[in-house]
Amino acid sequence: MTAASPIDRVRLVAVTRGDRDRIRGWLGDGAIRAWWGPPGAVEAEIAIALDSPSAICRMIEADGVTIGYAQALETGLVLEIDRSGRASGLWQCAFLVGSEAHRGRGLGAAALELLASEVLTTTLALGCVIRVPVRNERAVREIERVGFRWCRVEPDEALGPVWIMQRERSSG
Repeated sequence: MTAASPIDRVRLVAVTRGDRDRIRGWLGDGAIRAWWGPPGAVEAEIAIALDSPSAICRMIEADGVTIGYAQALETGLVLEIDRSGRASGLWQCAFLVGSEAHRGRGLGAAALELLASEVLTTTLALGCVIRVPVRNERAVREIERVGFRWCRVEPDEALGPVWIMQRERSSG
């Protein structure tokens, strides 16, 4: 018997009010800080998403266990993206795998694939973007496998250089 692929093991579920404390608890983890940024800034970004009626916020489950959080926002909701000169119509995706035991198995990229698919099928988004620290090449490769392509590298004060990766709406 073969093991299930990451996409078969992962599902996204709606965030509940009780999930906020769990998410906040994950933000202090050093691996999460290295992946997404300083806890205060990330918590503010997540709060914007959770309070926005248009954002898509999901808890990540693998094999029935809650392991992380994912969100997608219209780029206009995140000020730093507006100033970068990116085309309008893109949604910024972000995720974290809070469960240390579930990291490095492709589950975060599988959640990103589900999130991007939801954005592209339920909104008028032209595409999705994600920022990935350059030093995390393994994650870059996993994210490429789910349809994202790198566009460029940008500096980030907290994370150092980050890849800007994009998945476009298919024209077919």
